Amino acid sequence: EIIVNNQIADFPLLKEILLKCHATHPMEQIFQVLLADLYFMEGDHNKAISFYKDAINTGPVKDEYIYNKIIEIYFKKNQYSQLVAVADEAIETFPLIPGFYYYKAIALIQQKNHKEAIEVLLAGVDYVIENDMLASDFFSLIGDCYNQIGSYELSDQSYGKSLDYNPNNTFVLNNFSYYLSLREDSLELAKSMSIRCNELTVSSPNPSFLDTYAWVLYKTTNYAQAKEIIEQALELNNNSAVILEHYGDILLKLKLIKDALIQWQAAFQIQPSEQLQNKINTHLADE
Repeated sequence: EIIVNNQIADFPLLKEILLKCHATHPMEQIFQVLLADLYFMEGDHNKAISFYKDAINTGPVKDEYIYNKIIEIYFKKNQYSQLVAVADEAIETFPLIPGFYYYKAIALIQQKNHKEAIEVLLAGVDYVIENDMLASDFFSLIGDCYNQIGSYELSDQSYGKSLDYNPNNTFVLNNFSYYLSLREDSLELAKSMSIRCNELTVSSPNPSFLDTYAWVLYKTTNYAQAKEIIEQALELNNNSAVILEHYGDILLKLKLIKDALIQWQAAFQIQPSEQLQNKINTHLADE
């Protein structure tokens, strides 16, 4: 109860008692797990991992909770190879629990291994039962992965399935509309999804979502409204190279070349790129 209720600061002898219990009964899983939880709450992830692994290896049962805690720590530490290995063991032990497939896929995505991530997600989504939100998240990641490898038709289909399960998935509404705009494909659909996304987040505006809407407007040649929307995004985040570059592109279409150069140069200071440098060099003469 002390650990569950996060009251360890009120019981300074707790660790000492648990260490004595563990010293007396080193193969008792409950003491290993409690010490792991205690060290995790204190931020000592290395000791927490050690005790969790002891609990997995010596305990009478392999526990879903323990695997989840180890995965959580590896994710916090950006140790994706270790996370994949633990997720594999968890899947072997609990093959019907979709969460372990999901965590493994996220780690693979961080390693830029999108094709294997798709395989893992397609295997895991079959075990998602009566949980529309989780199913939507699975297909959202599948859509992201297909987009990364250039399989745009499969990406669009996956995003569509995600929205079938959760029509209000704002990240899918945003990503789907942005990727469509980049390809200049189905721009009216992209616009409607982006509008919906920003309506759902009107009480807590997201600069990335606003940037997407501005970019869709840019692609549909509605430059004046695009400028209005992207300026709202900049009010929330004026330190994004992507938003600043998009702002410059919109200003250029409005023939505000000097202002466009200012935005591109600001973006270049944050995240230099050959593309930005070419834009700046090309239009310096015009200005």
